[in-house]
Amino acid sequence: MMYRVGEKFYWNDSLYECLYCDSFSVVIKEEGSIESIHLSTVQLNTAYMQGAINTVEELAQQSEKAQKVILSDLPSYLQRVISCRLAYINLFNKFDLDKETLQEEMVSLTREYGLKEAPGISTVYRWRKAYSDSYENLLSLVDKRFRVTKRNI
Repeated sequence: MMYRVGEKFYWNDSLYECLYCDSFSVVIKEEGSIESIHLSTVQLNTAYMQGAINTVEELAQQSEKAQKVILSDLPSYLQRVISCRLAYINLFNKFDLDKETLQEEMVSLTREYGLKEAPGISTVYRWRKAYSDSYENLLSLVDKRFRVTKRNI
């Protein structure tokens, strides 16, 4: 693996950023820490080859591949739940909306999806956090009790 300055990766369940790299050494910093760690490229390459290091880009690609395979297998009602929640998340991601416009848009989305009432703001923020924390895995928008697994197919 070639390390680049600014590249982020997970190692031992912690997020690190590469601050410096050359042929022999790498300087990394754990996210949220002010201390830097000096390592040899051999140490990091060994950890990478053993599967202990995953770059953020690799995890996003794996998540993307998993979504494509699984979404087509989901029942239609779960696909509808996911699309509805994603529509609310996308609405909240628009930074130029004022409070009145946001309320109007939420009401129109609620009518469009045939819901009795719009979800609360904190609910949409919780969906958005789960979605972003899972590297935009659409299955994170489905409640765990309704998730389809191999066990209940």
